[in-house]
Amino acid sequence: MSQSANEFDNDGSRSPRFGKWFSSLIFATITLVSAVSAANYTEERSSTSSRYQNWTVACASLSFTTTIIAVFMHISGCTSVYIVGTRLEGILSTVIVGFWAATVSISTDSKYGLAVDGTGAISNGNLYYFSW
Repeated sequence: MSQSANEFDNDGSRSPRFGKWFSSLIFATITLVSAVSAANYTEERSSTSSRYQNWTVACASLSFTTTIIAVFMHISGCTSVYIVGTRLEGILSTVIVGFWAATVSISTDSKYGLAVDGTGAISNGNLYYFSW
């Protein structure tokens, strides 16, 4: 006897997207730590470069914060009804994609020296690969 999708979702089981949210949390954590360390240890810090490095750290922080809130909402039984399969989950996903796009576009640009040096070589592998 098979159950419908609605019965499966309403019986207290986890969201089918929980694993994706948790993976995103792991990637956001690694990216945040890498962005902070890269911004702190970058040799060339002009005012423009510094501004973009701070923007990368801010976007990585917002991605991490939004993702950890979504993971905790999935875990908690009383808050999961507000996020699992709702528009809020879709909005949070869209916002995180925007933050990730900003993080990738700045951190992989050799002008700012975060994940890629001036010659185009990868200087911070964690930031380069985990932000993608």
